Amino acid sequence: MRPAYRSWLEATFWLVSIVIWFLFSDQYFPWWQPLLIWFGFLLIYLITKKKGNSAQALPFAALLTFLGWFFLYRLDPLWAGLQFQGILLGFCCYLGGLFLPWAEGELIYLYAGAGLLLLLATLFFGQWSGGAKAWLALGKLRFQPVEFARVFLILFLAAYFAKIPRGQQRFWAFFLLCAVFLVLALQRDLGPALLLFFVVGSLSLYLSFSWRVLLGYIITGVFGFWICLSSFSHLRSRVAAWLQPWDYLDTKGYQVVQGLFAFQAGGVVGRGIGG
Repeated sequence: MRPAYRSWLEATFWLVSIVIWFLFSDQYFPWWQPLLIWFGFLLIYLITKKKGNSAQALPFAALLTFLGWFFLYRLDPLWAGLQFQGILLGFCCYLGGLFLPWAEGELIYLYAGAGLLLLLATLFFGQWSGGAKAWLALGKLRFQPVEFARVFLILFLAAYFAKIPRGQQRFWAFFLLCAVFLVLALQRDLGPALLLFFVVGSLSLYLSFSWRVLLGYIITGVFGFWICLSSFSHLRSRVAAWLQPWDYLDTKGYQVVQGLFAFQAGGVVGRGIGG
């Protein structure tokens, strides 16, 4: 594995290069935002190393975060400012995860309960949008509880797989997955269910790989997709828009068509930030 300092040097090189490009092209460029992001990642990297945890992925996470912020700024500086606030909040959450005993004792079961409770609250009190009941409104605040539930459930699964004997892992993980899938199916919110399915499969196979279990996950995924395709009309319409986007140019095929335009203009690697 490459030394960590090389990864930081590469991330820093790309950051400085992009900042210089923006400074020459935009006199109002808020250079201090990517600078604070860089110092934030460096700080949590040093703290993570000091606590004896692995920090190898942080330079790559920093580079991806920089690129996301820069592209958002190119689209709309206001979006980049909101993203900057979210990144600062992410730093605080990361440090909280480092110092809080989130994987100790019975606390891990609270994550599973909190995740299911958020999904149930959405099921009973949520609002419909885009064919799915995925939003909650608290006064003027409107958000998707599944985004928080997904984090709680992944925290639970990570701690659970690390603590529970291997013979019991898959059964209770499968039970939790079925409960979450049932609630999400009633909400018609299938994207988070698919992501959670991949997380559970990846974690269990990482801890104890088996070709038979992998085949079981593949069969389950295909069978589940077939059931969802047969049961949910909005999923069928999305598949139709993906297969025949030009027939739905101004409606459900719009995003696919825009992606095709982007490939036509810039190819697979694109033209870059200034393209």
